[in-house]
Amino acid sequence: MPTWTIKGGGKAAGNDLSWDTPVTANTEFLTNPDLTAGMTATGWTYASASTGTADMPATHTIQDDDLIDVYWADGIRHGMTAAVTDNSVALSSGSGDDLPPSDTTVLLCVQVALSVAFVGNSLAAVVAAATIRSLVCLVEGDGTANDFELVPTGGLSWAETQALTNPLKDKTIVSGTMSTTDPTSSTKPITFGILYDATPLYPG
Repeated sequence: MPTWTIKGGGKAAGNDLSWDTPVTANTEFLTNPDLTAGMTATGWTYASASTGTADMPATHTIQDDDLIDVYWADGIRHGMTAAVTDNSVALSSGSGDDLPPSDTTVLLCVQVALSVAFVGNSLAAVVAAATIRSLVCLVEGDGTANDFELVPTGGLSWAETQALTNPLKDKTIVSGTMSTTDPTSSTKPITFGILYDATPLYPG
């Protein structure tokens, strides 16, 4: 069975701290995919907490019914549905933070699907890291979104042998999505992995 070593560390009162946490389970899943490039809007009009319109550069590739993550300085709204008229992208629905006021600088990114399914209580470890501000969303069977915002200075790391609460305890994950603020699509900014006991063995 696969074994992972979750590494941690820091510095406190002038002392260097480090530790290794080995964990073992019967199934591992690790991905570092290409993502759709994020693109900053040239204008933003607020309509409500869950609706708004972004004016996009002519080079945008957003299409009707794409699912969009919207980023701004102090918030993210996840899984908004796009309706496109030339360079105008009307956005609705989604979950997460309420949309910001008109004229806020916003960035749009088309979600990339994450093919993953597991029971949270079976996790032995979960890790996620990003080279630029990004988002991993793990979706439960009832549609509940579990969003994990990632930045270069902080990711997601948990192992069952640590004295910390499992971030996905009592949750059944059936799918996921990723998005990024990276303006280049081929830099593979997110690495995400889970180690868990599964019967039958999946994701897939």
